[in-house]
Amino acid sequence: NGFRIEPSEIEVNMMRVEGIRRAAVVAPRTGQGGNVTTIIAVFDAVDAGLDPIALKTRLRAELAQTLPRFMLPHRFLFLPDGLPVNASGKVDRKAIEVLVENTRAPRIANAAATDSKVESIWCRILAVSKTIPDADFFAMGGHSVLAMRLLAELKRELGLTISVADFLTQPTLDFLERAWLQQQKTAIRQKPTGSSNVTLLRSGPDDRAPLFCLPGLMGQSGWVHSALGAMSDIGRAVLGLSLPQDYAPNSIEEIAAFLVDEILNWHHAHKVQEGPIIAGFSMGGFLAVPVAHALEAAGTPPSQVILIDPNTNLFPPPGPNPITQKGGIAERLVLLRKTHILRPVNTRLDFVAGKKSFPTQRLNLAEEWALLARGGVAVHVVDLFHLEFTQKRQGAKLAHLLVNVNSGARHPEYVLNDPWSDADIGQLSLAAQETERGAYQDALDHLDQISAARHDVAQVQLQRLRLLEKTKAVEAVVHMAQAMLTASHNTAAVLVLQTIETLDRLGKRALANDLERQVLDTHPEQTSGLLFLRIQRRLNAGDTEFAMQLLQQPRMAEMSPIETELMHILVARRAQPCGAEGWENRLITALSHPDAVHVHYGTSMRSILSKGDDAVAEKIIALAEKLFSGDPFRQELQDLWKSKVAKWT
Repeated sequence: NGFRIEPSEIEVNMMRVEGIRRAAVVAPRTGQGGNVTTIIAVFDAVDAGLDPIALKTRLRAELAQTLPRFMLPHRFLFLPDGLPVNASGKVDRKAIEVLVENTRAPRIANAAATDSKVESIWCRILAVSKTIPDADFFAMGGHSVLAMRLLAELKRELGLTISVADFLTQPTLDFLERAWLQQQKTAIRQKPTGSSNVTLLRSGPDDRAPLFCLPGLMGQSGWVHSALGAMSDIGRAVLGLSLPQDYAPNSIEEIAAFLVDEILNWHHAHKVQEGPIIAGFSMGGFLAVPVAHALEAAGTPPSQVILIDPNTNLFPPPGPNPITQKGGIAERLVLLRKTHILRPVNTRLDFVAGKKSFPTQRLNLAEEWALLARGGVAVHVVDLFHLEFTQKRQGAKLAHLLVNVNSGARHPEYVLNDPWSDADIGQLSLAAQETERGAYQDALDHLDQISAARHDVAQVQLQRLRLLEKTKAVEAVVHMAQAMLTASHNTAAVLVLQTIETLDRLGKRALANDLERQVLDTHPEQTSGLLFLRIQRRLNAGDTEFAMQLLQQPRMAEMSPIETELMHILVARRAQPCGAEGWENRLITALSHPDAVHVHYGTSMRSILSKGDDAVAEKIIALAEKLFSGDPFRQELQDLWKSKVAKWT
């Protein structure tokens, strides 16, 4: 499969899991060219009384955080009598291989007619022709969106209701077949939620408000699935809200009203007195505020609103925005979000902010939401990239966050409480709408109508800078840059860098260089992303010597080793395009690091690869497919490379 499988490494990680006594891994090379096709993890317990299902669940969860995806076992085999040993007391691997061959998960007795239906749906969702009963859904290429689709199809076609939490505990065909047979025998159904748009993710008492997880960009609440297996009992049910597949809303207000109806119907049916609790990630986090506003208007204000790293739409970048290419509800949500006018809410917002970004730098997103929050914003800072929140290996961290933010056990790093007036919010919204229309001078005019005290807000300054460039107001940009030279470190580093890049595009490179040397060189906000962009800027200008000097900064030692390596490769590649030997292997090695994430792949494709690097691009895409199996990110990488090639040709 192109990756070296190390059974000993898997075994070492298995032995670190609490409750495991001994472990062995069988990885038969039965594939084409002697490749490994299946990884079977065999284990026993330190105590015969331990629940083997709980041990398998713990193994799956912990291995997902310590091993790359291509090394995750496809099957888990528990031996209650212990692993066989030879005369010297060592694990008898030959005996284990025989056991594995003879101990396939047994087909359920008299289940030929029932399990074939379950198996047919399973194979259809995973796009495979055959499977085995105890194969792990996620190890076979499944992911959270496919899991939701699988459970939805089982419910629609067979009437089989499986909670997401239960499936994450036992993500096997065998588990689903047994559940289906049990349902056939006893005609017992799990208590319905009352709506096909509400999925029971985790059960809880009926008399307490559940945690409603709002749908994300794909119209489903799949973002929370990685957390369910590691989530402790929070004393309330966890429900996932979804939008129907054929749903074609005309506005965000319409979507909010739809979701509010589902929420209030559940509350009324269960006679819950507590205010609704809603949470959302990214697009779902954006939707949380219109939903909160609609709940307040309905006289049932939410008791808690949790936003996980969403943007507002108050400061849209000028210029044409790329089409999502996702189609369906995703594309509609993106388009509706642009034209939606956000309204203030009285409920306090709990904002979970991803601290990491690379190389693109972000201003404080919580400050944008604070403009609208009459009840303030409690900010919880987490050391993650935006897309890491939904990754399986970060599931325990997301679970811990949701549980402790919901219960109040996690205290915010700080609280923002400076909402804007209705008049200022109105002018800002009009400026955003005019920006989306391309009426940049009108947008500037609306920004000018905002109270003078708000003109120094970093987000307003950045938006003003963007609009000034679009209207070719060179002198106004120069005036902003000169003010930054005077203010020195009082200006956010992101805003300084954006001003430098704007000056470059307007032909004011000398002033841009002054701003970089006098402000950025000694600015307290030094990040690897900021340094990468500075290096790239100097290389684009042909100033290789200055770019190499930036690599010598002492703070490099404190930065991510992946990101520092990408900087070194960038300089080597651009400074010596023909003589930078071995850069391809260095790049693949860096991206193979367990801590490498989506942004590192995208940055490599955008900034390091150049014309003629098709073979390296293919390797990066293949690596992403292995490490992020089932993630649509692979297709995004392919589209990115195709767009670059199209520009060159």
